[in-house]
Amino acid sequence: MQITGMLHGARLLQYVDFPTAEVLGPEA
Repeated sequence: MQITGMLHGARLLQYVDFPTAEVLGPEA
């Protein structure tokens, strides 16, 4: 579920044009 959440989160962040790298950084 962690991986799925990250994938869905990345897709949502792309829609709002958020820095995915900064968000996935601390989580990874």
